[in-house]
Amino acid sequence: MQRFFHLWIMQALLYAPYGYAVILIVVGFIAARREGKNIYFWTALGIAELSRLGQMLFLVQNFGHPIYALAPPGSSSSRHYLGLDIAGLAALMGVFGGITLHWRYEKRFPSLWIALLSGVEMLLIGILRLAL
Repeated sequence: MQRFFHLWIMQALLYAPYGYAVILIVVGFIAARREGKNIYFWTALGIAELSRLGQMLFLVQNFGHPIYALAPPGSSSSRHYLGLDIAGLAALMGVFGGITLHWRYEKRFPSLWIALLSGVEMLLIGILRLAL
């Protein structure tokens, strides 16, 4: 049962950037339509694609390494974390972008939504980085 739970958690953590990208694009689209500024959509799309690229890079660079499996004690396998770092950088950009938007326009939508969503994504990527 514990192995199934660990597998489910790892899958959720690995797929988190895809959900983050979709939600970020939807929020950017709604904000662009509400405010009449397309820069919201294009910025959200850029951050979402950077996050997705980071996750794909992580999975491609570690192809052949069992990411979902628990490593036996005493064994070592080198993994590449550049992709997770890129996805974390995209989430950090989202946090700072959301805070900047809130500071500049003092509206809750989309600024705080983007900042909170990106903060959660950054937390999930940090958990994944520590778990591996």
